[in-house]
Amino acid sequence: LETVLRTVDASLRSRFGIVRPRIAVLGLNPHAGEDGHLGREGMRRVSEFATLNANYLARRMAEKGFDLAYPQRRASHEFIVSVQKQKKAHGVTALDFSKGLLDYGIHAPTNYFPLLVPECLLIEPTETESKEVLDGFVEVMAELLEKAKTDPEWLKAAPYTTPVRRLDDVKAAKDLDLAYRARA
Repeated sequence: LETVLRTVDASLRSRFGIVRPRIAVLGLNPHAGEDGHLGREGMRRVSEFATLNANYLARRMAEKGFDLAYPQRRASHEFIVSVQKQKKAHGVTALDFSKGLLDYGIHAPTNYFPLLVPECLLIEPTETESKEVLDGFVEVMAELLEKAKTDPEWLKAAPYTTPVRRLDDVKAAKDLDLAYRARA
């Protein structure tokens, strides 16, 4: 550490012309995660909000007609919704719901995890979302649920407003291109 500090000091003097550089050293445990900067009380508080938000959202979505994978369980910070019923009735998948969310500017949840729940969405609201944002998410999901019933082809073709629509997943898996090329 002393060698690094001396090197930084010398560089700040020679390259940047700083006469007397002030260097601060802060030590954090990299394995502490969020606890490293939130502390015990802060972690407890955000955990309470995350749990509250997940349970509130799960109940609201169930009221709108979504099937909770584990309806008798209290959600921790996330919950799972299955749209298997919609797939059987209308051919609409969990991926279709996720793509539909993109048109509303909402980041899609995790699809198909855990694998043991068919056609599932793993929904994990953050602890900082307001009730209004959570209610807005529920209303958008309810709109998508209605689209699944009344116009499933619309939902299957979503998104409509993103720069790239649906990728060919099969082609992408067969023709891997892992190189980054900067645009000219």
